[in-house]
Amino acid sequence: MENCCLLISANESYQTAEKDLEKLTGIKISHSTLLILVKTVV
Repeated sequence: MENCCLLISANESYQTAEKDLEKLTGIKISHSTLLILVKTVV
């Protein structure tokens, strides 16, 4: 999950990252959760 978030965030804007993550994993997360995951890993 964290790797997907990092990859999407690096390649796409955060506005589309949630939709992309849901398509790739089937998991829906909020914008704020995505930011927290990325900041925690980086």
